[in-house]
Amino acid sequence: MEKRTTAVKVLLGLLCLHLCSSSVAAEDQNEYNTTDLYAMEQLWGEWNKTNPDFDTNLAGWNDHAAMQPPCKPSSPWRGVSCNAKQISMSDGNAWKFEIVGLALRNAEIVGSLPPAIGNLTNLVTLTLTENRGLTGAIPEELGNLKSLFELDLHGNGFTGYIPRFFYDAFGFLQAIDLSDNQLKGQLPENNNFSFRTIQTMNVSKNLFSGSIPPKFLLYLKNLVSADLSHNEFTGALPTLVSPNQTKILELDFSDNKLNGSFPTMSGLKTIRTFNASGNLLSGKLDTALLFNISSLTKLDLSRNRFTGAIPNLTSLTKLEYLDLSYNNFTPGPVPDWIGKLKSLHTLKLQGVSLTGDVPWSVLAGSESLTTLLLDFNDLKGTLDISRILAAPNLSRKIQIISLRNNSISHVAYSGHINDLNVKFNLSGNPYCDLAVNQDDDDLTRCVCQQTCFYTGNIKNNKNVIIIATVVSGFVTVFVSLVSIALFCQSRRERKKLICEANQKFADYEVKPTIYTYSEIRASTGDFHPEMRLGSGHYGAVYKGTFPNGTQVAVKQLFTKSQQTLHDFLNEIVLVAAVKHRNLVKLKGCCIGKHEYLLVHEYVELGDLEQLLFENSHNVNMCWAVRRNICLGVGHGIHYLHSLTQPRIIHRDIKASNILLDKNLEPKIADFGLALLFPVEQSNVLTIHIAGTRGYLAPEYATLGQLSEKVDVYSFGVLILEIVSGRRNIDSKLPEDRVYLLEWAWKLRDGNRLLQLLDPKLTLQVHEEVEVLRILNIAFLCLHISAEKRPTMARVVAMMQGDMDAEISELTQLREESRLDKRFESIVPDFSTLPHNFPSSSSIISLPSSSTILSRDSTMYTNSTPSASSNSVLLGATRSTIDIPGAEKTT
Repeated sequence: MEKRTTAVKVLLGLLCLHLCSSSVAAEDQNEYNTTDLYAMEQLWGEWNKTNPDFDTNLAGWNDHAAMQPPCKPSSPWRGVSCNAKQISMSDGNAWKFEIVGLALRNAEIVGSLPPAIGNLTNLVTLTLTENRGLTGAIPEELGNLKSLFELDLHGNGFTGYIPRFFYDAFGFLQAIDLSDNQLKGQLPENNNFSFRTIQTMNVSKNLFSGSIPPKFLLYLKNLVSADLSHNEFTGALPTLVSPNQTKILELDFSDNKLNGSFPTMSGLKTIRTFNASGNLLSGKLDTALLFNISSLTKLDLSRNRFTGAIPNLTSLTKLEYLDLSYNNFTPGPVPDWIGKLKSLHTLKLQGVSLTGDVPWSVLAGSESLTTLLLDFNDLKGTLDISRILAAPNLSRKIQIISLRNNSISHVAYSGHINDLNVKFNLSGNPYCDLAVNQDDDDLTRCVCQQTCFYTGNIKNNKNVIIIATVVSGFVTVFVSLVSIALFCQSRRERKKLICEANQKFADYEVKPTIYTYSEIRASTGDFHPEMRLGSGHYGAVYKGTFPNGTQVAVKQLFTKSQQTLHDFLNEIVLVAAVKHRNLVKLKGCCIGKHEYLLVHEYVELGDLEQLLFENSHNVNMCWAVRRNICLGVGHGIHYLHSLTQPRIIHRDIKASNILLDKNLEPKIADFGLALLFPVEQSNVLTIHIAGTRGYLAPEYATLGQLSEKVDVYSFGVLILEIVSGRRNIDSKLPEDRVYLLEWAWKLRDGNRLLQLLDPKLTLQVHEEVEVLRILNIAFLCLHISAEKRPTMARVVAMMQGDMDAEISELTQLREESRLDKRFESIVPDFSTLPHNFPSSSSIISLPSSSTILSRDSTMYTNSTPSASSNSVLLGATRSTIDIPGAEKTT
């Protein structure tokens, strides 16, 4: 009996063990690629030792990849994107995961890129950027990534040479960016075949040397854009024209040590931008070399050693930007053919030995010219401003004419100085040198010092001087007595104001520096008009420089504004308490009875409105830059809404309040209208409607209902402006396009959304897909109902590729917006997905309107292509692409 009981217990134990193991197996039947897991363990082992904040920078990463794999829905690894393929099991369905994307931007990675990266053989995109501590050589094992579509390693600290990848590496690579590293050596010629499918290549800002292979461009038959600038290349420019090369749009060889004569570009029918400035190119620049390149819009051959006459470029009918400065051309007048270039908006002929009079008659024919730089030449005679501005074509658009360091002796202008809208610069000419010992009048001051304001042209007058001297004597005595009394009173009032400010700062535990007014005034040149960076409703902003060389932006609030000391201190508290790379940093303030001054960090490139709509600084606002601005602003708003205590609503998100530093990193500025928002409240009512027309959410503008969704709406408007390159309200446009939002919805309804794009944007196919995704997110932000707009946390997640958040948002919107056909058009139907499809921020899904490339296609294997419905490529960087030998599936 005892034996029987023991046997029963053993059987029951085995049965329990079997049930338990079955239960565990049922919990996770998903499969993970073992080579992927090994590679990720090696990456983690290399990077986790020195990363200062891996809980954030490498969130989710761990050394137990087998137990907590990168693709596991419940514990995703930052920057890892996966392909999920459904597989059949005996007791149900499961998923097989493969890593197809790795993106770590600004993750503060320190260490090298291990050879194990080559084990991620299914990678489609590899993006490791702006990690200055990521050093060492680029491993040869990258050549094993045969499915790689985009390789971006810019802004790191890689050293050594570009590896000599094997013959058939990178069969589908279309974009490679190795810029801003410390790579050296020559460009290996055998890599031309490895890079045969490349469309965009950027190896700028490195230490490459030696000659560029003569046939470098000829082998890259699919090349669209190449940037080899800011290296140390020597030898001749490569051959530019070939019957096989018909796709090139942009070439940049600037700031190298290239020498020899200029090769022919005639016959290069597609080129739009060519830059070979800052080299040692020499010889005669013959017109035939640059003949009939009908698509060329920008040509920069400045800072070389070209000789002979300036070539006639009238055949370049679409030329918009021309710079031939600082070459050794034969002395002569400004070429008369300049006026025939009807599309030309920027002309730079500095230091090219121009002689004769100022060529106003030549310039009169220019219809589009905005910037004319003729500095460091030998132009002489009289600058007749009245005559130049009388030319209808030229006066309509011209903004600056710079003639520094020439031989101009006279200036003629009969108009009022306040009516002079063109900036002239004649410093270094005899006219300005002779004026040093004379009393400057308004005109001289304007054209020599660029300080243009009307004073009445007061000259020395003996009677005026005598009267003024007598009166001033009496006034001086009176003012001295009054000043002493006011000084004592002012000191008491200042102490009281500073005491009040310090109490406010102590309450909120912030410690901004309090500057004296004299310090600020000295740093800005007594608020000189030339130092003014911009102005708005509440004040003006000036550039200041302290004695130690520190540059700052000083915001001077108008004393006539409605901003009280309480509002001023509120703005200081708000800005001083927040610290985020996408928010402008406050350095200090200055408090006086009639002077409220804020001292911020100086942001080099100014505001987005100027760069985007006015093309200031000539910044190339490509899609990568615009995408980074959208994401950076989103991060900044998300920080204000979710990561500050109490929460902050900005209330004035707009293009002019987004500043860009020298790295084009966006920073949100101007917290004058911001509000501290109670944690326990979701919205408040206010009778003080603040903000900017065109950016206001409807419930706020009409009913005064204020919530964080007000900023979300403004952000949606800003995205549309960034993508379209135009203001949200523009009365100069046709009636149906005056209001950007209305026009965008019409294009959305008509399935013509790509017509919204800024005409200056040139997009790759994968970028078009990304633009459409960003626009769809903008439309979600612009929902008329505040409750149905996503939070900024979800907006940022969607913009970073978290399609789990996007699918959830769109699915919810589909259920709630049945009667709103506008949103029906942007919401895909997810009801057809399998019920057990994994939900994870590590999984990305293409929009329903995009082509889906099957993992079973010849894109990845040599097997017969098939459009399996069980295979979903999760990666928003792909659409239909033209690759030899690759099948397209839908």
